[in-house]
Amino acid sequence: MFKKKFIFKVVDSEVLDFCRILGKYGVKFEIGKLHTVVNADDPFCALHYRLIAVYTSKRQIKKLYDELNGNDF
Repeated sequence: MFKKKFIFKVVDSEVLDFCRILGKYGVKFEIGKLHTVVNADDPFCALHYRLIAVYTSKRQIKKLYDELNGNDF
């Protein structure tokens, strides 16, 4: 069983739910720093997200994608 690194871009308000799903499957993951993108037209509207690296096999990532699609991430 070979492990691969998959990168997910997750909105900051959804990080906790995303980590709960990862914990359910028992996969290793790393949470990155908070990134902020500010819209030039509307400076009060900003997008906050984190990059999460997930280390798992292809078979297990398919199960994760199926569950994530059901939860609208």
